[in-house]
Amino acid sequence: MKIIVYNKDNCPKCKHTEMQLKARGIQFETKNIFDEENVNILEWAQATGNRTMPLVFVDGEFAWGDNRPDKVEELAKLVE
Repeated sequence: MKIIVYNKDNCPKCKHTEMQLKARGIQFETKNIFDEENVNILEWAQATGNRTMPLVFVDGEFAWGDNRPDKVEELAKLVE
């Protein structure tokens, strides 16, 4: 299972989500949404109204946006 957390600089919700994932032993990759290589995700977020960071993708599919401890718990059960 590949998990990518798209974040931005100085984002408390991003840091909190990353801390929750780490605390549950879930491996993930972080990417800054404003990096040039991620322009397609930024454009997708703007087009779909998903502007609250972080944006979490699981196996290439959008899973959730914002700080969602409930979603982290669901994900933790899937990766056990």
